[in-house]
Amino acid sequence: MGSYNLGYLSPEHRTVTAALREGGVDLQERFHSRTLSEDVGTSLENYTSTLALVRALCNAIRGHQTAFEAGVLHRDVSVGNIHISETDFLGFLHDWDCSEFTPEGLARFHELSPDRSPNIFDQSLKMTGTYPFLALDLLNARRKGVMRQHECKHDLESFYWVLIWVLLRHADHASPNGAMTCSLLFDASFATDAIGRKLYWLGQPWPHGLFPSNPPLSRLVRDLSLIFYNQASSCSIMASGVPATHESVLAAFDRALESDGWPIVPDGAKPLVPPIVSQPEIEKQSAAAPSIPASLPISHHDLSLSLSTSLAPLASGLSRRAEAWVLPSTPSAAYKATTSALKRKVAELHAAELQDAELEDMEKLMEEALELMRDRQRYADIIRERQKRRKVETGGGI
Repeated sequence: MGSYNLGYLSPEHRTVTAALREGGVDLQERFHSRTLSEDVGTSLENYTSTLALVRALCNAIRGHQTAFEAGVLHRDVSVGNIHISETDFLGFLHDWDCSEFTPEGLARFHELSPDRSPNIFDQSLKMTGTYPFLALDLLNARRKGVMRQHECKHDLESFYWVLIWVLLRHADHASPNGAMTCSLLFDASFATDAIGRKLYWLGQPWPHGLFPSNPPLSRLVRDLSLIFYNQASSCSIMASGVPATHESVLAAFDRALESDGWPIVPDGAKPLVPPIVSQPEIEKQSAAAPSIPASLPISHHDLSLSLSTSLAPLASGLSRRAEAWVLPSTPSAAYKATTSALKRKVAELHAAELQDAELEDMEKLMEEALELMRDRQRYADIIRERQKRRKVETGGGI
């Protein structure tokens, strides 16, 4: 909207050190400036309808495509970096602080500006992005502690996670976890845990759609989930390894936008109400180790990643006070089934003769899982004996 430079008005508002350096000039000095700006656009989380939200994201992806074809990659697609215009309700991508030239863009830059020297393009550039929206491939690289070049397909996957983030927080959905779904999917402190959660999500069949009253939106989520599961070949051997492209992602958006069945009554963003969970409910959830769904093809990568999610509540449960345990007198069917499933999976992996550097680490992790389960059963036996003694001492009462 406007600005002025205080350095021109008073020498106290500009530096003097640049000109003192060898070869320095006055123009290199820093000046104290003031700028007045006006907000443009509104957050995605203020969408007026799910149709408007999908259109805005589609617009932002097309803008990303325009920049990419010009040789620039955004590298930080997140919910805060996509806005909806308040005049035409189109979505746009902003905050290009982390953007970088693609190899083609850098070559074009040198061609157009041979006398200028930008930052040298380096494939080992530090990976960027906002953690909840990072692509699986980048999370896996972070898990392994290796550098991974940030590519276009990673930005496209981030658009997907932004869509899921907004919908789980502000739209009605059929997830059995209700208001806790967003936290269960995105609140992972470690890359291994985040990968396991995201892989599990992408493999959900949602037989009646995640949004039963909104078939086009359910179809969009299903189509995009398949695209991004298939490109996660670094995390799952079941993935085809076909990378997402602007064309494939936009085709899914176009199919959804052209479909009938969008809600007639505006279904704008509902206010986010953080779920309130009682302490007993928290303990109940932490005590129940999630099972591996039979409907999702599990590779040795998937299994090793999912174990971290399964073992976390198990470990926390073992550290709780003994009086909190109420377990059956014999090993549960779930315990037996889980143990047998783990052993069977190890046998299957050996039979397949999978050549993977991480196989040995995965086997160790599985053995640790089995040992933890055995410890839990032994611990349960001790607690039952203690309960029996207390019952005898109190004459039948607890």
